[in-house]
Amino acid sequence: MAISVIEEIKSIDALPSPTGVALEIMRLADDPDTTVDDIAKTLETDPATVGRLLRIVNSPLAGLSRRIASVPQAIALLGLDTVRNVALGFAIMNQKPRQCAEFDHERFCSESIARAVAARHVAAKARCFAADEAFGFGLLCQVGRLALAAVFSERYARVLRAADHGDSRDLARVEWDAFETEHNELGADLLTDWNLPTFYCDAVRYQDTYDDADIEPDSRTYKLARLLHFTGPVSTLMLCRSPVREEMSHVIEEATTFGIEESSVEDMFDSIRAEWEHFCAILA
Repeated sequence: MAISVIEEIKSIDALPSPTGVALEIMRLADDPDTTVDDIAKTLETDPATVGRLLRIVNSPLAGLSRRIASVPQAIALLGLDTVRNVALGFAIMNQKPRQCAEFDHERFCSESIARAVAARHVAAKARCFAADEAFGFGLLCQVGRLALAAVFSERYARVLRAADHGDSRDLARVEWDAFETEHNELGADLLTDWNLPTFYCDAVRYQDTYDDADIEPDSRTYKLARLLHFTGPVSTLMLCRSPVREEMSHVIEEATTFGIEESSVEDMFDSIRAEWEHFCAILA
């Protein structure tokens, strides 16, 4: 991606970016002297974010024997990285872009939550990442699409009309033709600019091309890119009123490559759907 394009995108006020509490949490996360109390005092100024974090830590997947109502306890259990990513993710999604005719912001938010919930469940089943950490990763991994819709609303509407929405590589190809970048590349650049971990930025960059990229298969980047890629078709299934049997079969087959037994995949999907619907209902 050319520097001029990056700077053009970053210089426009319409670009989704962290503000308020999310921005302060990001600043505190970069300070080695930050304490749990520092984060808690900042979070407590934003009841909506506190509510989201408490819902995550008290969800059935966390497996806690009692409900957590204390913000410091929730932070300690979730970890600073998860708190930062969740606060950032919801802050970004709350910034509805100016009208882009073909970009459905409500659907984007629903898909992002579905990806986050799916990442959390698969990470827990496969034991490849901390489940709550994976939730934050899934929530933010498509931020490049939101940025393109926000900054280039008319041009991006034309891209979406020309691309196959169900094929992320085709979408990326049409995006490159129009912008000299694509949503995963832009998303990785934004996350880098926000000082998120390098392995996560790279995983976002390669989430649809991890098999072709020069990445060590045992690396965190590769494992996370593969996990993020898997959340795409899962989120699509969540939003389908009547999933196509072939699509369901493909996702079940892919789930088994994470070491998840085929007999438990459908139950996992049911759990993902229930938690996703719960989050969407609460967050409207």
